[in-house]
Amino acid sequence: MELTEARALVKDKTDKDIAVRHLNSVEGVLRALARRLGEDQDRWAMAGLFHDLDQDQTGQDPSRHAFVAAECLRDAGVEEPVVNAVLAHAHEQYRTDLMPGPWCMPTRSPGCWWRRPWSAPSGRPT
Repeated sequence: MELTEARALVKDKTDKDIAVRHLNSVEGVLRALARRLGEDQDRWAMAGLFHDLDQDQTGQDPSRHAFVAAECLRDAGVEEPVVNAVLAHAHEQYRTDLMPGPWCMPTRSPGCWWRRPWSAPSGRPT
């Protein structure tokens, strides 16, 4: 999916302008982080853009959060590693090596999205 299509999907699936602004901000942060870490910037940006896609629909029922987004993203043809990242930011059982990403530092980031299998014991990349 191209970024233009992705942003259109975000506008279509969110109810509040503040949600769109939040998603666009996280897209930028993850793109910058991916660039710094030498990762796939487009893939990380998409994960950031979509991570709270269903927040307006699931805000009152956090147990559904990310599952509604994942279904929508799969229907739209978004690649599975990005869908997995969306699920992983809200549900620990989806934190796999499918999409390498920011390292986990449990005391500072309990909702970390992905685990880096090659992290040093300190939680910093090697």
